[in-house]
Amino acid sequence: MLGEGAQCPRPLGVGLTYFPVLESFLTRRADLIDVVEVSPETLWLDDGRGGYVCDQVQLDRLTGFPAPKVIHGVGNPVGGSAPADQVRLELLSAIVESFGSDLASEHLSFARVASGDGYDFTGFMLPPRQTAEGVEVAARAARAMAARVNVAFAIENGVSYLRRRRDEMSDGEFVAAVAEQADVGILLDLHNAYANERNGRGSMASFVAALPLERVVEIHLAGGLPHGPYWLDAHCGAMPDTVFGFARELVGSLPNLRVINFELMPLFFAEFGADGVTRELDRCHELWGARKSVATPRSRQRRAVVAVAAAPPDPAAWERQLATLARNSPLDGELGEDGEQSGDGELSGDPGIDVLRFLVAEFRAGLLARGLKLATRLLLLHLGEVAVRGIYADFFATRPPELFAAAEAEAFGDYLSGLDLEVPHLHAVVSFELALQRAAARGDSATIEFDGDPEAILSSLAAGIRPPPPTPTSQAVLVEAASD
Repeated sequence: MLGEGAQCPRPLGVGLTYFPVLESFLTRRADLIDVVEVSPETLWLDDGRGGYVCDQVQLDRLTGFPAPKVIHGVGNPVGGSAPADQVRLELLSAIVESFGSDLASEHLSFARVASGDGYDFTGFMLPPRQTAEGVEVAARAARAMAARVNVAFAIENGVSYLRRRRDEMSDGEFVAAVAEQADVGILLDLHNAYANERNGRGSMASFVAALPLERVVEIHLAGGLPHGPYWLDAHCGAMPDTVFGFARELVGSLPNLRVINFELMPLFFAEFGADGVTRELDRCHELWGARKSVATPRSRQRRAVVAVAAAPPDPAAWERQLATLARNSPLDGELGEDGEQSGDGELSGDPGIDVLRFLVAEFRAGLLARGLKLATRLLLLHLGEVAVRGIYADFFATRPPELFAAAEAEAFGDYLSGLDLEVPHLHAVVSFELALQRAAARGDSATIEFDGDPEAILSSLAAGIRPPPPTPTSQAVLVEAASD
């Protein structure tokens, strides 16, 4: 029997994950979009004081879009032992209420670890410890989030680039155990399951066979790309035909399926294009049409899974060590194959750690490119990509990652101020972009001095060309919040 937290009887249809770059597509092709999936974090601005404010302009635009909204968090995953960030949880709950949503979801991963008196962001969502103790930790977090949002709640299966460990449950067993213990629904990301299959963790078929299919309320579909011998869940384009074919066979076995959602990261929209998104949404509609009336799958007996460690391994220790490795920092000690503290390098020797380090670095570089767009172009134009990557690497090694672009940009701006780089206009351009962010988030104003014509400097960078050289005469620009 499904509990109240997992029961989602009302079908919604085919959805698309919202990003601002897709706004015009949402308007022009509303005929293809039955539901919009919103990640609240795309609507938040870091206020520079340890809190967040909602981008009211974007919120109003989305509210005006007629399709119903479902909420999919990316900032408070429920797979780890660190408690949810209460400020973000309050904002998440407020957005659920604002849109009148009746379905919310989060990732079965972790993204924060204890550090001193607080918590640090890991730089990327990381896989939890898939043991009985890990189930307890994740189920507790999922129950708490479901209670706070007070609507039907689902957990999304994640991607792991690590090798299977001998003290682990299988991926499907772990997701099933957390969903059943927490009494929540499942957001079945088939591309995540496909990536895990490609990376040697088990087949999509065996993963899905372990799930209580009556709990699946949403499907995610996306595309990926190769990275050496690995397949990355990059959300970069068309779903693989294998994923589409598997989904077509599966959808008729999901009696409580409400949404089939296509995901595309905004970075890839220019290349993939509106035509590409249209093709994928058409395929999603084909899948939606392939559903048929089915009886609820019978309850199944699942075998108990017992960790083989002599003592119960600590999920928090796993999280700290994996986060440390992913951020390329030195370890004091390490968990061996049996879950005990050891010095055998078992976890650091996993080749998947290099993939996680790559993803953390790419995520952080992406935040900087978004938060300091013009300054990034200026650095590239004067120093080249290799040198800029080196500066990034040195910065990443000295500062912990941030979840939001504004905070990462502030930290990088502070870091750049201590470097002696021969890049004309760099300080002014960085200060200008940071001032824009502060004005938008908290209404601050600032006067920025440029060694030359600010319009010529900024317009050149916007066009991707080197700005004119500095002049003896400086000019000032006032940056302030836009008036209502």
